[in-house]
Amino acid sequence: MSYPKSYFRRRKRELIERRRAEKLETYEERRALALAKGVKLMFAVCPLCGHNSPVRFWLERKVPPASEYFFYEARYTFGRGSGFFLNEDESFKLGDPRLMEDPRGRRLVENLCKNVKRIYLELRELYPEQMGVRKKAGEKSLK
Repeated sequence: MSYPKSYFRRRKRELIERRRAEKLETYEERRALALAKGVKLMFAVCPLCGHNSPVRFWLERKVPPASEYFFYEARYTFGRGSGFFLNEDESFKLGDPRLMEDPRGRRLVENLCKNVKRIYLELRELYPEQMGVRKKAGEKSLK
């Protein structure tokens, strides 16, 4: 028994219409529903790279020294869904002399230093007590 193409087209159209009816219509409705009934998760976001992970993982883990992990990684993949494979021989750690020989690596280090300095100055201005900055005589606190 064979079915005409119109049968499958009609079934597909019905399926699409049913899914559209079940789906919330607009972004604002989905956002309102998530804010009203959703679960709250807090994330810590790196100000340098934008990498984020849930706060519970940040609180449990100590940040290793920069020289222990690769700064400039060479990863390989062989297709969608296969994952990434690190090639440690072509990757660079901070402090590796080969990093400054590579033009891209040199630019990455320079940008990292600029961004770290900018973040340090902002933190020093926002949280002087935690950064160990002493107040000058006669200076009032922001509180």
